[in-house]
Amino acid sequence: IGKTLKSSGAKNVTAIVMEPHSGELLAMASAPSFDPNDFTAYPQARFVNPAITRNYEPGSTFKIFSSLYLLNNNLVSLQETFSCNGAIELFQHKITCTHAHGVRNLAGILAQSCNVGVVKLSHRLARTPFHRHLRQLGFGSMPGTELPGESGGLLHPPRTWSGLSRSMISIGYEISVTPLQLIRAAAALANNGILMRPRILKAVTDWEGTILWSATPEPAGRVASPYIANLMLKLLQGSVAPWGTGARAALPGLAISGKTGTAHIPRGHGRG
Repeated sequence: IGKTLKSSGAKNVTAIVMEPHSGELLAMASAPSFDPNDFTAYPQARFVNPAITRNYEPGSTFKIFSSLYLLNNNLVSLQETFSCNGAIELFQHKITCTHAHGVRNLAGILAQSCNVGVVKLSHRLARTPFHRHLRQLGFGSMPGTELPGESGGLLHPPRTWSGLSRSMISIGYEISVTPLQLIRAAAALANNGILMRPRILKAVTDWEGTILWSATPEPAGRVASPYIANLMLKLLQGSVAPWGTGARAALPGLAISGKTGTAHIPRGHGRG
């Protein structure tokens, strides 16, 4: 992860590996980090775990969950197409894409992370049910690892939303999440639509290796049917295809589902 920090030029990098069926957190790392044997040599800002504490606007990665709501409620068909000329204006606010994507269906919108396409679809989102959907995915609440400093992110109640909010939330703005919240919600797709409570402790043993306590998987609710969950995984494979925005994440011989995301910090809105 240190190599990624240097090669990308990023200020911070976080990586999490989660087993979707059990909720086990197999790996969690962030950079830059610190040496606990010489912690006085590092700034205090590094003493936290960004994977569970850092809140940020997720940008286009959040298109996974707005699309999931649309599919859950039969609000979009896979054959339906939308036209993107590179920008759309709402309430005197201009939302842009990196370029004009032309005519795309939902698969193409996700693969090329088209903001205009998702914004056009966002008009079909009902405020309260969409908010409920996001809460069911774990956004706006603690994931439940019991690690110190865990954050629940920020999800405003629908009564405070503006006319622009549905569109902005659908592309990952006006909401903040932690890396753990994001991977937990996405992992539900790989678990046939069941959200799991993430956990870091698998078992407790005595000095002879006898198991004194072992954890059991804790489902936190169903967020999609097995059919819709697997359909979303197939759609997200387009992001890692040669024509997708995440093509560099492809690995030969493996079917990978993914989603890229960017955000403008601290002002403006992302381009997907």
